[in-house]
Amino acid sequence: MGLFNFRSKDKPDIPKDAPKKKGIMLVLSTLWREFFNILKLNLVFILAALPVVTLPAALKAMSRISIKMVQDENFFLWRDFWKAFKDDFWKSFFGGLIFLFIFAAFTFSIIFYSYYGREMHWLLLGLAAFAIALLIWAYVASLYFFLMNAYVNLRFLDLLKNSIFLVFQGWKRSGLAFLSTLLFLAAPILLLPYSAVFVLFVSFPLTNLLVAFALYPVLEQKTILLEQEAEETETIDQNSGDQYLHSATFTGWEDEEKTTETEEKAPETEEKGE
Repeated sequence: MGLFNFRSKDKPDIPKDAPKKKGIMLVLSTLWREFFNILKLNLVFILAALPVVTLPAALKAMSRISIKMVQDENFFLWRDFWKAFKDDFWKSFFGGLIFLFIFAAFTFSIIFYSYYGREMHWLLLGLAAFAIALLIWAYVASLYFFLMNAYVNLRFLDLLKNSIFLVFQGWKRSGLAFLSTLLFLAAPILLLPYSAVFVLFVSFPLTNLLVAFALYPVLEQKTILLEQEAEETETIDQNSGDQYLHSATFTGWEDEEKTTETEEKAPETEEKGE
């Protein structure tokens, strides 16, 4: 197995009877097993993101590989990365454009309110703090957006809506994903040039993999609900012929339980009416 052998299945098969690892042990074992894949993925990601305008598609493609690592699936890194890169390219592009605009707006608000708040009124400092909270929310929503886009086929507006709501529905794991990006992406970038080796060879896919570990359970649970809903309201796009899971927002577990209880009580009501 060569370091740059992008076509090989780089991880050995795990015995079926092997005890399943959980939590931090699962993360560490995956990092150990996929170490060389992480190095190669970083090089491919940087190559794909060099034109800048392709950065959103590169993020989506890297998320696809990270999900396969989390799911412990075999993959061909080069082929699967570029396939995900080309699939729904414009969906990724416009999603990245929207989040970039949101980031720029909130960043400008933070600078504006912080500057004038020190000279005019403390209320402006409160608005600056609120803008910081919104910026963090938008950033975590973008993490959900690209990971979800790589995991399940949803319409563009549904991806945006679900990304927004999942930040709050899975708030614990959202916080864990945000902390991972602070430690393994933001901090190394701030420490440049001392951390140049880490950033160039490890930082991007390592952070993306940790984000995938944090957010994948949320997506997996909510996608089950989407698939159940899709069985009843499944539609086929007439233009492309692609099949979509069609949902405006993810529904919560409580809403599903209430619906089940209502359906169980309905026959009893009919019997009493007779």
